[in-house]
Amino acid sequence: MTIELKDYILNSGAALVLHAARELVDADLAQLLKFSEQQRAVITSVVLSSTAITGECFRYLAYLPNLKALYANKTRINDDAPLEYLPKTVEILNLDHTEVGDMCVSKLRILPNLHTVRLRKTGVTNRGINILATVTSLRECHFDGTAVSEHARQRLSNAIDLHVMTFSRFVCFLLYRIQLGVRKLILRVGDVRICVVLQVAITRWLPPLPLFCGKASDLSVVVGGSSVKDIGTDRSC
Repeated sequence: MTIELKDYILNSGAALVLHAARELVDADLAQLLKFSEQQRAVITSVVLSSTAITGECFRYLAYLPNLKALYANKTRINDDAPLEYLPKTVEILNLDHTEVGDMCVSKLRILPNLHTVRLRKTGVTNRGINILATVTSLRECHFDGTAVSEHARQRLSNAIDLHVMTFSRFVCFLLYRIQLGVRKLILRVGDVRICVVLQVAITRWLPPLPLFCGKASDLSVVVGGSSVKDIGTDRSC
């Protein structure tokens, strides 16, 4: 053991920040097992950037049930990293300047909540980008400095656009059904005062449907390091 993890806990226990801790090794993260369940549950962000850790550290991060953001850029992580140990709660993953490639990217599909991934200066190719296009939760991806072609970038942009639009259409339909149900209830109620209360509730708590319509590109999808504007055509609800 070369460092004491508890000395690197910040933000009231929510972040474990070990950036540039050169003496850090995978075994040091085994100290997480000595934390109480409550202490581990509070940690939502882990920063391991610019350290000598490898993918083996994921075996210890598995004990953080609410981990949402992992910054492991400029480390020794490669395609052999056991990503299956990462908590399914991870939403942001930074693997910039590592030795990961398409094999590692193929494992990202096991993270159902992943919406942002950074793969700049890695070994990712068009094959890896095609795999990322199937990750329906993905909203932002950065892979500058890789062998990814412009055609693959556009294909991923279109895929993210489609995923966002599919979710948007679902929200539109759900709100429509709720409004329709409430209005039917109003028609069945004879008391004018109750009708007024229900109508006010619709106006206050259910936003107008047009707010959920329009282009998915309006949500500022980011692919390859810059915002993607006017992806595809205007597919309104």
